[in-house]
Amino acid sequence: MSFIRSSLPIVSVFSANTNVGKTIASTVLCRGANAVLGRHQQSQMMAETGLNSSVLYLKPVQTGYPIDSDSRKDHITFCPGIRSETLITYTEPASPHLTAIQENRIISDDNLRQRIMAAIEAFSESLGGQTGFSLIETAGGVHSPTISGSLQADLYRTFRFPVILVGDSQLGGISTTLTSYESLLMRGFDVPCVVMFDNPKYSNHTIVRSNLEKNTTLFTIPAPPPLSIHDTAFGSSADVSNMKAYYGSVNDQATDIAKYVLDTHATQIKRVNDLSHKSISKLWWPFTQHGTTSTAMVIDSALGDDFTVFDPTLQRSRQLFDSCGSWWTQGVGHGNVHLAKAAAYAAGRYGHVIFPENVHEPALHLADRLLETAGKGWASRVFYTDNGSTATEVALKMAFKKTTTQHNLIKPKLDVVGLNGSYHGDTIGAMSASDPNVYNEQADWYIGRGVWFEPPTVVLKHGKYIVRLPESVTILAKQYGWTEDLIRVSLENRDQIFDIQRDESKLAQLYQAWIETTLGEAEKNGHVLGALIIEPVLMGAGGMMWVDPLFHRQLVNSVRNRNSCAPMPVIYDEVFVGMHRLGFASAGVSLLHVEPDIACYAKCLTGIVPMAVTLARETVFDAFKGESKIQALLHGHSFTAHPVGCQVAVRSIELLESLKEKRVNCTDSAASRSEHQQYVTCVWDGDLLDKIAALSIVDGIVPLGTVLAIELATTEKGYASQASIDIIRALRTEQGGNIFARPLGNVIYFMATQETPTDRIQQVLNKVYNQLVQLK
Repeated sequence: MSFIRSSLPIVSVFSANTNVGKTIASTVLCRGANAVLGRHQQSQMMAETGLNSSVLYLKPVQTGYPIDSDSRKDHITFCPGIRSETLITYTEPASPHLTAIQENRIISDDNLRQRIMAAIEAFSESLGGQTGFSLIETAGGVHSPTISGSLQADLYRTFRFPVILVGDSQLGGISTTLTSYESLLMRGFDVPCVVMFDNPKYSNHTIVRSNLEKNTTLFTIPAPPPLSIHDTAFGSSADVSNMKAYYGSVNDQATDIAKYVLDTHATQIKRVNDLSHKSISKLWWPFTQHGTTSTAMVIDSALGDDFTVFDPTLQRSRQLFDSCGSWWTQGVGHGNVHLAKAAAYAAGRYGHVIFPENVHEPALHLADRLLETAGKGWASRVFYTDNGSTATEVALKMAFKKTTTQHNLIKPKLDVVGLNGSYHGDTIGAMSASDPNVYNEQADWYIGRGVWFEPPTVVLKHGKYIVRLPESVTILAKQYGWTEDLIRVSLENRDQIFDIQRDESKLAQLYQAWIETTLGEAEKNGHVLGALIIEPVLMGAGGMMWVDPLFHRQLVNSVRNRNSCAPMPVIYDEVFVGMHRLGFASAGVSLLHVEPDIACYAKCLTGIVPMAVTLARETVFDAFKGESKIQALLHGHSFTAHPVGCQVAVRSIELLESLKEKRVNCTDSAASRSEHQQYVTCVWDGDLLDKIAALSIVDGIVPLGTVLAIELATTEKGYASQASIDIIRALRTEQGGNIFARPLGNVIYFMATQETPTDRIQQVLNKVYNQLVQLK
């Protein structure tokens, strides 16, 4: 909902405390804006629109109304050329969250935001294209509660209007001013200037100025006149006369502040207009064909599920639903203040410190949390890396070392067991663990080292969850003399797909026979198998393929049973699906009901900073023990276990686990389920799913956890397919839905968080359905 419009500068005025002169400073600024915009424009507006104001003074919430709205706060009296509007009033002169309860008029944050936006939109429309200015005066201090009880800074973060901070010029005001300033910066607000009243007794402004960032200017204005000793209250004729004289005396300062604020806005608009074309000539984007890319979308900020992007054609901002979860990293949404505070704390406490043979509290705390969640019951060690690719690279080194050690092999050429369409990263080892595909075919050094199975997959189509079997499986069934009815799977709901009782089915036997035959032939042909590596349940970059969990479980059990004395190490690459992407810390453990020996996590682990981990059993750790350093795991990077990432990950896990508890508590049948009957959640739900899946243009959909994938019906399959380009472009437009999606060949995918509101999910589904119908 963040609002940027080139023709309408908007600022929000916060203060360091109550009773520091926020309203007077706001009136000064509006008078200055009135003067800068000029009387010629006012006359032109009157002629063209019938209105005589290009300045809006908006007060969203006013308590103590009308008694506490004394003449010093009467903007019409002291600034007659502006439009003044108050949205919500309470009679009790107290904090809004208290008065709302007392007067039984509690208004939600969303409702208040909608009223604010409606007022601004109406004012913007009334300008008729002329330049205007809008000032929004908040209530109380930066962290004063709103009507709902949330913090004011968090409510207004949705808009991210530039902030004019009115500092406290009294004793103790330095601390409150700088604390307020830092709180705003930490939440992502721009603070172009601080305004303070001159107080020679304390001169707070001198210390405050020296501690502001270089892009924040401090203005001082004379203090307003005190109440005359002959007056008993504000609002007397003498006081009104004094205040009129005061406002007249600060006209020059008012104009200076207004010019600065308006110039800052103009600079911001120029900056965002320049970003797109400058980026084309200077940046090199991953997974992007620059030969066909001529523009870049300018992201000004992000919050919750949304990007705020600046549209240079419209010269204003738009809100886009981030359906790629900013490339799969979002667990709790953008701009989460809890994660921001965690990052700030660790950065302030540590910066960065070396990790080998050292420990800092965030690193050990995170290790404990990981072993209590994703690694519970099997893992004992945590190895830190910087991203998903290096996490899997390390996992392969671990697995191969264990295999080499337990079989007393001397420099063997080990291969992996995996699945076609897998993607484990872009480093050399990770690439070699995948079958030859579009992601590794450019790399001259790539040599595929593995035996890969074509995965059986699951889709929702015509109201049924259908397992699609590879041709090699159906051929094997015919060899056994089995009819198609014996192995066909078409189930009513997601839970049935994950039911462990399917292990007793004919299809389970067929999977096992297929696996045993394939691996046996591979070993006869000289393959030395060193590890199984899979992306449990959902294969991301391969096309959001929902792998039949029965097949995954049979595969894990089969490779282990081939040598029960020295079983092959099993790696779960949960870089994408882990940390509650599918509703669980470990999708593999919770949904496949088998534990790995090694597992990798990243992306949702922190949500905001690069960080990855590889978890391992103690037996894997023991394979590297010895008397010489050269026997150790020789892998690392300078920012290993950086404190900022560790601290953020700890907080992220806490938030994600708390959301999991809410889901469990909301599920009536959860208490009656056994450990092998996990409740499989999906935030993408409702009748629209079946309607989308039933379209002839759709081969099937995958609704799982926070992910929805739609496979378009086309002869051109895979990552190189252009089948989804048109709908992707349409969805990104304002008319098409304001949804930022990225294609995966002929697959379109959408990601939410565990906190995305249900009504927002339905809005996105409705827009997607409408676009698909047009392509039908």
